[in-house]
Amino acid sequence: MSRIVCSWVRGMSTFEKGVTVFAGHGDELFCCSKEKPMFRSMYLLVIAFAAGLALASLVGIASAQTTTLWSGAISSHWSEPTNWEGGLPNDTTDVIINPGFTVGNDPVLNANGSALSVAIGVNGLESEGIGLTIASDVTLAVVGNVYVGEATGTTSTITQSNGTLSCVELWLGSTVFEATGAGAYNLSGGTLDVTGQMVVGEQGFGTFTQTGGVVNANVFYVGDNYIGKLVSAYPGAGATMSISGGVFNGGPYHGIIGTWGGNGTLNVNGTGVVNTNALEMGLSYEGFGNTAGSDSAINLSDDGQINLAGHLRLAANEATTGVLTQTGGTLTVGTLMKGPGTGTYNLTGGTLNVSAVADMDLANNGATLNVGGPGAIETLVFGDAGGDPVNMALGKTATQSSYYTSAWPSSNGVDGNYANMIHTLNEANSWWRVDLTGDATTVPINDILIAARSDGYNQHFSNFFVRVLDDDGVTVLWQDKFITDTSEYLDAAEVLSISVPEAVEGRYVEVQIDGMNLVGTGYLFFAEMEVYDSSALTPSAYTDYMQSSSSTLGIELDPTNALCDSLAAGAITLAGTLDVTALSEGFASGQIFDILDWETLIGTFATVNLPVLPGSLSWDQSNLYVDGTLSIIGGDPIPGDATGDNMVDEADAKRLAQYWGTDTKDPGLTWWQMGDFDGNNVVDARDAAILAAHWGLSGATEAAGVPEPGSLAMLLAGVVGLLARRRRACRHGGR
Repeated sequence: MSRIVCSWVRGMSTFEKGVTVFAGHGDELFCCSKEKPMFRSMYLLVIAFAAGLALASLVGIASAQTTTLWSGAISSHWSEPTNWEGGLPNDTTDVIINPGFTVGNDPVLNANGSALSVAIGVNGLESEGIGLTIASDVTLAVVGNVYVGEATGTTSTITQSNGTLSCVELWLGSTVFEATGAGAYNLSGGTLDVTGQMVVGEQGFGTFTQTGGVVNANVFYVGDNYIGKLVSAYPGAGATMSISGGVFNGGPYHGIIGTWGGNGTLNVNGTGVVNTNALEMGLSYEGFGNTAGSDSAINLSDDGQINLAGHLRLAANEATTGVLTQTGGTLTVGTLMKGPGTGTYNLTGGTLNVSAVADMDLANNGATLNVGGPGAIETLVFGDAGGDPVNMALGKTATQSSYYTSAWPSSNGVDGNYANMIHTLNEANSWWRVDLTGDATTVPINDILIAARSDGYNQHFSNFFVRVLDDDGVTVLWQDKFITDTSEYLDAAEVLSISVPEAVEGRYVEVQIDGMNLVGTGYLFFAEMEVYDSSALTPSAYTDYMQSSSSTLGIELDPTNALCDSLAAGAITLAGTLDVTALSEGFASGQIFDILDWETLIGTFATVNLPVLPGSLSWDQSNLYVDGTLSIIGGDPIPGDATGDNMVDEADAKRLAQYWGTDTKDPGLTWWQMGDFDGNNVVDARDAAILAAHWGLSGATEAAGVPEPGSLAMLLAGVVGLLARRRRACRHGGR
């Protein structure tokens, strides 16, 4: 097979999407196609050999870069220069690993290596076994992106059991040919670092399987179909991410399952752990590439864990489907919510730790629901418009001063997709703005988030204003300037978080370069803007909670501070178990814990597990199904027992010393718990005398008599000594 070396100069903006250029040489036909505009470090150059009836692919690069193609035997070493046509790769080299005509290729990384980019399986030969193996404790540092399974007919795989692979972006099953390219990544050990976005199944088929090791990826997409051409031609195209071991760390942004008409599935089982900020299931907007719905699924089982600091949204947009099935494992999430599509949560096992439920009912059919999660006293509200604030910019009309290419329109900045961007021409004072209302009205604005493009170049995103404009689009209500020093440059996909010091009500949010940026150009580009009114959190209506006979509701109490978890919903249906635990000591007679609030109550718990109380204290459950409260009753406490442990000892003396002389009630304690034993709402010498008189008594002490005068004097002196030491400690500690 003869090889043709050719070069492609990047940045030829005259080639629009879909334009094809032909050139002939004898019986060879050259076909150059920029079929899919992406901000990659390269474009694919397809060369069709008419006589040879075969396809080969090269990667076109800027003239300052070089390209090297793998030509070694299967499972031979990456570090051997003779295995490469074009020389051993380095950080200025684009690497191509393609199949042969009858067999695949599978180099092994046996020593530290580097590359500018790596493309595995970019032609259409029907061959298996194209891939890369990392089995040693070595590092492959890719300055740019890694593409696996680019074209129709190819099945390409990276297998990693050790070492480290680092890159800006990772694309699995990403094709420019509207075909079913397949890309896979199997991780059983080592580390995968993706500083930008990780896309599994973008236009093609993608799988990511993790049984061990650690992944760090700022943004990840599972099943993406942004161009929207695969839905009718290849309805099965999509992606699966399976985490059964190791830890997958997402970044401070959203992971998205099923995007723009794509199909995506996330499986977390075994001992796999996924940590990220938030998850969106199903994301598709009319006018942003396609109008088809997305199918997304998350399956959580065994001892798997999904930990989300922010929200999980089912069926984020119209015409999308999102199904979350949990039969085991633990889901910890700030806000569980449903979008306007068809969202379903099948909760039949495991544990759900949640702080808010918005826009959906929740049926617990065999799991443990913990309010807020272990160790956190919170109120779990089921509501139609609560939890995380709504991104007011999402899907709204945006405009900009100019367009670098039609592939990067202003709408990209508010489509929820961090994989694309807005991009202006090189001009002074370039700008972009979003219209939040579409009419003369305004909305409160508290927080603005701007995500940098995920492939770098962000030194250009500098020296710019962010401002809020009135409904006339001219009057500036608030503005500030950002990234004014080179030390402040954003990393790839990093988010700039802006808090408006005093909430303003505006219609437009605008970004504008102040003349030129810090590198002397006028380009304005970024991936996404989000705008929030963080004060709009109050539910307009309650949604419902249903608990089956095999389910448990977990509630925590903090008696020391008289606090408790609580659950508030519209209709609450009770069955199964209520499990109440205490985070501290300090139970006292008269304490009331309001754990349930409802509009309608149906049923009761079959089992109620409550903490053991000290001494003669006991639980009163008589109002649990009346007003949702549990209270503590019992005989008179022992005079001097401030801590409620049924014993008068040094702990009580320290409590009295803590509040000595105060006549202001601590809202977290009763007066008795503060050391006011005589009921005059001040902690003074009379209370110290009462404590001294009952020193050493406990619930088991019989015939609690008052000590002899001499003993009383000594005990009182001891209490005074404790008070003196307490005061000295306070004075020293305050310096």
